[in-house]
Amino acid sequence: VNLTVIARPNLSVIPTTLDFSAVQGVDPAGQTLGITNIGGGTLNWTVQADAGTPQWLAVNPTNGVGNGIVAVSVAGALLNTGTYTNIITVTAEGITNSPETVVVTLTITQLPPYITLQPVSQTNLIGVPVTFSVAAGGTPPLAYQWWKDDALLTNATASSLTISNVTATDGGNYYVIVTNAGGEMVSVPAEFG
Repeated sequence: VNLTVIARPNLSVIPTTLDFSAVQGVDPAGQTLGITNIGGGTLNWTVQADAGTPQWLAVNPTNGVGNGIVAVSVAGALLNTGTYTNIITVTAEGITNSPETVVVTLTITQLPPYITLQPVSQTNLIGVPVTFSVAAGGTPPLAYQWWKDDALLTNATASSLTISNVTATDGGNYYVIVTNAGGEMVSVPAEFG
C-alpha cells in the first residue's frame, strides 16, 4: 500500500500592516505586499481593498497563483488632513488560515507654508509710502507676521506691509514669518533705507 500525502497550501502575507504618510495634496509612494505559499500544493489567492468612503486604497494585481507581489497605492491627494484606516483582505479558497488581513493607515498632514515671492529691498523718499509684499502657499489658512530688525510689528499681519508716511527711523531689515498648522517659513529680509 502506497500512501501519498499531498501537502496543502498555507498562506503567508507580509507585512501585516502598512503605514503611509503624505502632506495634503500629494500622493505618497506606493508599497508592496508579499504573498507566499509556505505549504505545498498550489495557492490560488485574491486580494481586495475594502471600500472606504472616500475610496483611497487600491491593490494590483487582485489575484494570482503561487507566490506574488501586490502593489498597494493610496490616493490621498484629495483627502483632508487626518488619519484614515482601511483593510486589505487576502483570501485563498480551501486554506485554513484564510483570509489574512492587512491594516493600512494613511496619515495626511498639512502642507507647511512656502514662499513663492520674497519681499524686495527698497529705497524711498521720506514722506512717501513704501510697501513690502510676500506671496506664499501651503494649506490654508496662512497667517502672516511682519518683523523689523527682529522686533515684532503690531497689526502687521497681512501678506503685505505698507508704511504710509516714511520717516528716517523706518530704515532697517523687514521680513515676514508665514505660519499654518503644518509649520512656518521665514522670508529673506528686505532692506529698507
